[in-house]
Amino acid sequence: SWSIERPPGDTAGCTFCHTSPEERCSTCHQRHQFDPKVARKSEQCKTCHWGKDHRDWEAYDIGLHGTVYQINKWDPKQFDWTKKLADADYVGPTCQYCHTRGGHHNVQRFGTVYTSMGMSMA
Repeated sequence: SWSIERPPGDTAGCTFCHTSPEERCSTCHQRHQFDPKVARKSEQCKTCHWGKDHRDWEAYDIGLHGTVYQINKWDPKQFDWTKKLADADYVGPTCQYCHTRGGHHNVQRFGTVYTSMGMSMA
């Protein structure tokens, strides 16, 4: 569903990570340090979602959400990384807070469409 509404050429590089969520745990979770506290941070998404063909990180980083995140991410009162996303009360949303908050790992939810910032609910 992540490829709905996208030109075929735009999805050529996506299948490396977006084949099935179960197959690529190391995309968000570091191989030797399987720590949810690390996977909950927006920088985990930056690895793939930035640059010429994936401007998602840049759009997030300079937008209001990213600015609030960058200023406050080190303050445990604003971002308590030990809490599950469903229980988190962050001062601003991370990528994971919106895209995986329900506890699922299916980041490419059905019913999403491509926008300039990646995917959004249709």
